[in-house]
Amino acid sequence: MGQRKRHHLVARFLLKRFAAKAEGDKSFIWRLSKDAPPKLLSTKDAAVQSNYYGTEEGGLEAALSDVEGRWAAMLRRIDAGEPLEPLAEEIWHMVYLTAYRASPIRSGFRAMGEQFIEHMHHNADAPEIKDGLHAYLDENSEKELMNVLEKFPPEVRQLVWDNRALLKDHVSRDLDGMDVGESIRGVFDQLKEHESFQNAAKRGHNKGVTKLIEQGAAPVAVKPSEWKLLHDPTGSVVLGDCPVVAVGGPIRAIGAPWKFGKDCRTYCMPISPRAVIVGIRYPEDDLLTINQLNAASAALSEASIFASADNESSRRWAPRIASQWMPLDEQEMDAIMRSVVTDFGKGHTDGDSE
Repeated sequence: MGQRKRHHLVARFLLKRFAAKAEGDKSFIWRLSKDAPPKLLSTKDAAVQSNYYGTEEGGLEAALSDVEGRWAAMLRRIDAGEPLEPLAEEIWHMVYLTAYRASPIRSGFRAMGEQFIEHMHHNADAPEIKDGLHAYLDENSEKELMNVLEKFPPEVRQLVWDNRALLKDHVSRDLDGMDVGESIRGVFDQLKEHESFQNAAKRGHNKGVTKLIEQGAAPVAVKPSEWKLLHDPTGSVVLGDCPVVAVGGPIRAIGAPWKFGKDCRTYCMPISPRAVIVGIRYPEDDLLTINQLNAASAALSEASIFASADNESSRRWAPRIASQWMPLDEQEMDAIMRSVVTDFGKGHTDGDSE
């Protein structure tokens, strides 16, 4: 049997529930993008990427197929009127895993890593960097030297150790004359191009998805206390490649679940053009309207949204696609990097002053 190399970034069972039409055993859905006209695709070909979850030997794609089959059956029972409360644990696992497996979270991890490197480039000449290196040298030079000397014969080891103060002064003078900024930029340039960096987001993401499947449950700490179905009689709900939208934080902002973490208040997962599953942690909160949800689904998606119809109602969201998919915006990243640079070596300085 051949390997399944084309993996769905959005669960195929979910795409089928938004199908515009069916022909035999094939379902078709409208894909809307920001810079391309709407296109009717087979759900087999929508939101796919080669080996996104690794090779078949890794087993992740097969494991996802197993749980998706179970969830597809559960949603059919919900369609038929089965109450949500007895299904709460399984619904929570579905919503959380659907949110975590979304492609924008992996792309966001990778983009944040690249952003970090770019910011380090920009801040490499900051005086705090060199001060921090001096502080590290003062505190750790003997320990680092001892680790190196373990590889040498005892006679050489003792000779170098007896002259460790002279060696430390020499290194310190080299550091004073060193273009630290240029050195740091060189290191990060190499890191950015290294295969391990390029694949880090994929490895970490797949590992997290695998763990969630193996656990068979989602985190209890952020579990909703109540589940509701939000109905849209007009059938205008769209599905993003970020399939779960959250409300969170002190100002009750709208964003992807991973942006808010433990501060998530509400989770919204579209399950058909006419229905949305809503997980509520704080019953006093107002629920999103369908228009708010559709706007967020588009903004938080990386590339596309999917709809059961190509009409004015669905097309209105296309210009918003990918306008808010990054987990941190530029201002938030700037604030983090300023803090990193300012605090570099601060712990050593604070310790010396006590």
